[in-house]
Amino acid sequence: MVEALQKSDLWRASRLSVFGEMGWERFLTPFKVVWDRWLPKRALTLLFVSFLFGRSYILGELTPFALPFFAVATYFWRGEWPIILVGVLFGAVFSPLPHAAELALAVAFFTLLWGTLYRSWMHLLIALPLMVGLSTFGASILWRHLVTTPETVTYILAAVEAGLSMVLTVIFLQTLPLIQHEKLRQSIKQEELYALFIVWATLLTGTVGYAIGPLTVSSILSRYAVVVMAYVGGAATGATAGVITGLLLALSDVGALTELSLLGFSGLLAGLFRPSGRLSSAFGLFLGVLLLTVYTDQVGTLEQALFESLFAVLLFFLTPSATLGMLSKLIPGTKAYWEGQAERLRKTRDLMGERLHTVATMFASLANTFAEDEMRKERAAGAASMTKEGSGDIIEAVARSVCATCTRQSYCWSRHTEETVGALEDWIQIKKKQGERDRKDAPMWLRDHCMKLMPLEQALDDAHTNYVQKAKQRARLKEVRLLISDQLSGVAEMIEEFAEDIQREGLSARHQEINIRRWLEQNGIIVQSFDVISLAAGEIELIVSLIPFGDLITLRRTLKTALESLLGEPLKIIEEKTPNESLLTWKVTSSYPYQVSFSYAQVAKGGGVVCGDSALGIPIGRRMYAVVLSDGMGSSVEAEHVSQKAVRMLRDILSTGLDMTLAVRSVNALLSLRASEEMFATIDLVLIDLLSGEAKFLKIGAPPSFIRRGGAVMRIEGHNPPAGLTDARELDVISVKLRPHDTLIMVTDGVFAGELGSLQKERWLKRLVSEAPLADAERFADTILDQVAYAARYAPDDDVTVVAIKIESRDEAWVKVTMHATAPAS
Repeated sequence: MVEALQKSDLWRASRLSVFGEMGWERFLTPFKVVWDRWLPKRALTLLFVSFLFGRSYILGELTPFALPFFAVATYFWRGEWPIILVGVLFGAVFSPLPHAAELALAVAFFTLLWGTLYRSWMHLLIALPLMVGLSTFGASILWRHLVTTPETVTYILAAVEAGLSMVLTVIFLQTLPLIQHEKLRQSIKQEELYALFIVWATLLTGTVGYAIGPLTVSSILSRYAVVVMAYVGGAATGATAGVITGLLLALSDVGALTELSLLGFSGLLAGLFRPSGRLSSAFGLFLGVLLLTVYTDQVGTLEQALFESLFAVLLFFLTPSATLGMLSKLIPGTKAYWEGQAERLRKTRDLMGERLHTVATMFASLANTFAEDEMRKERAAGAASMTKEGSGDIIEAVARSVCATCTRQSYCWSRHTEETVGALEDWIQIKKKQGERDRKDAPMWLRDHCMKLMPLEQALDDAHTNYVQKAKQRARLKEVRLLISDQLSGVAEMIEEFAEDIQREGLSARHQEINIRRWLEQNGIIVQSFDVISLAAGEIELIVSLIPFGDLITLRRTLKTALESLLGEPLKIIEEKTPNESLLTWKVTSSYPYQVSFSYAQVAKGGGVVCGDSALGIPIGRRMYAVVLSDGMGSSVEAEHVSQKAVRMLRDILSTGLDMTLAVRSVNALLSLRASEEMFATIDLVLIDLLSGEAKFLKIGAPPSFIRRGGAVMRIEGHNPPAGLTDARELDVISVKLRPHDTLIMVTDGVFAGELGSLQKERWLKRLVSEAPLADAERFADTILDQVAYAARYAPDDDVTVVAIKIESRDEAWVKVTMHATAPAS
């Protein structure tokens, strides 16, 4: 008994080893190898599809499908050409219209043409269809010569078949890459979608003749395809798929001509019922089949048609939702398609944001490289400060040029080194304190022991001058390095903020779009499309397309109020487009409560022609407006060039979005690097926020500005040296809240030149500003300049420029810019 039990256990163990977990793997391994190596999924799919294309035919005697598919499929899957060839040949053998021999002849012709004539420089969309058409025509003519007596109609049919094969080759070239590459399916076009319908309908013609009892396979699959396309794409897509499928089935089987109208109408109804779900689309299909079958007096086939539709609906319900969702994303215009586009846009935003973060980190690292702590300490010591190292350099230069040839060199530098070095250092310090050196100021040691006191004095002067120049150059270079560090830091911050805005705006835009759509639908406003271009504060831009109804003024007011309450900003509709009577498109943007009217007037020194002042008003984006006034310190062409250069550089830098302080410091550094130290310029900059009305003033060596508010005049003054003369890193910025009807006056220092003192001139100018008639910016600037020019007898001692900026409530989106020059009286 024990022996029997042991045998039983042994038998169980052996059975487990064969059919258990490890046993099953060993048992199935050969089958898996055969499946993976000899019967892969792609090979089986190609074999099945090739069989259907080889079996397809139209008009009872034309078979233009097999060779185009073979040619295109072998081009994309060259390693699978034997499977494709076997599939199309077997399909041709089992076709209701057998044509295997003719197809083999066409394949041979095509292979010969392709191998001998095709070159890599040829255009594939031209060469491949042409070779397929020639092969089809040649094989058809040759085969008919072999089996029948050719007639005129034989050549006509051969030409028609060749033309159809060329068209099908182009269609396959468009559709097979979409099937092969997933990324190409993400941007499918309408024409490519129709080409896919044709390919699918062609496959269905390969099932003609197969039946499940009284039910035809082609009818079941065609209705299944129509209801699927109607459900995922809507009524238009369903009707199009039905018409194309029905047309090709009718060409393949003349008895199925009624399928053309039946499938088209059923696809239309199924698409119209799509919003209510799958069951509604299925009901639409049944309704279309029922109506068309009864209408065409085919009541006898009604039961067969309904059962075929029932099988199609069962396949439709068995289709996974993920598959339907994937198909819906491929069809342009569907909700899933736009959601897919939005998702890809979100991923693109995220990827762009990550890359911008990386770039910002790189710029920040470069900025840190230029801004080492040791460099900052050296800069704080001053450009011309004399360190021990500097004294050592001067003494070493003097020793090489003077003492090296002196007969007392060993006495001074070998026996009394400390006394000699100390005396030279003392003399250097005297030069540093007094700014000049004389032999009578030389230390006692040098006067008693130096035989070349005069050459030594000259050498010390030369070495000291050379050292000071080098020290200034080093200090200037350090300043430039620190400025580059600040600029790189500013660029890094700007890129970082831009990256955060991109990522944040993408998420915010989606939430805001959902909220806006929901609110509008609750209030009965039917939105056709809603595009969010920007939701940044003060930079909002939306495009809304809706179906107009009722009073357009009320609709516009309702939409504006809704968007303002949701976005928290005043908005306005600045553009209206009506492409047709059934659709209205509005562009909505941020509305700024302020507008700027800018003008300036100027007169040259002594009534001359060349004026060294420059002024410019520039919009920075849609929200900011900048006004720049620069005085080139002189009346020459060079002064004019310097001031214009400063204004243009400020315009370009501010347009990039950098901070105004960093922009001015950049201009300051660039001007300081000019070869001539006498070339510098004042900068008077004001940046006005059109949304909040806040104005930021930055004055670099510029005289005071004035703000007239009603009858009062406010004075705005800065304390920064002129650009090109200072290396100051901290600049004073003055902020002032402007109000509607304020007038801002900016002037150059030529206004204060003359016999009167600057204080009296300033009081006089304030009185002019307060008494000038309130008008637009142009007349205001002209009035002030006329008074200044008249007081100077139209020959001022310096260039005079008056800038007037008028702040008003915004009624329309415009900014007025005018320029005037006052000529001297004759």
